[in-house]
Amino acid sequence: MRDSLVVAAKDLTNSYTTGVLLHEHASNKIVGFTYAFPALASGDGNGMYKMEEEDRTDLSSEDYFEMQKGTAEVGFTAIQEEHRGQGGWTLMMNNLEYQLDRRGMSHVTRFVRTENGYAEKIKRRYGGRVEAQEHVDSALGKQMYLRIRLK
Repeated sequence: MRDSLVVAAKDLTNSYTTGVLLHEHASNKIVGFTYAFPALASGDGNGMYKMEEEDRTDLSSEDYFEMQKGTAEVGFTAIQEEHRGQGGWTLMMNNLEYQLDRRGMSHVTRFVRTENGYAEKIKRRYGGRVEAQEHVDSALGKQMYLRIRLK
């Protein structure tokens, strides 16, 4: 079944956003997608993570901004339910990481839901490449913020 899913990378809306589409080979129907954009250390009110002053007591502002250089934030990942469990997520994320590495990125960050077990699956998948994690309450519920080193 895995051979029936393929990916295509695409720059979206601007030269900074990289997206990956998952489509079914036979029908060419899009069945999933993910995208990433450069992470901003200070946030801009559009859903980008902002580390509060009290959360970075052992980091200077310069250290924190330096940490975000070369980092892309995964904005969203989705796969239609009937196509889950067929390796599509891995295909998309491997392709996204490849594209981000080509753009000079060294890390990705992402928010993942904790209540549905997704955060633990992501952490297992990335193993020792998870360099930082933090529990976050958001409008979408309990999530975990992860910083992941690219290969």
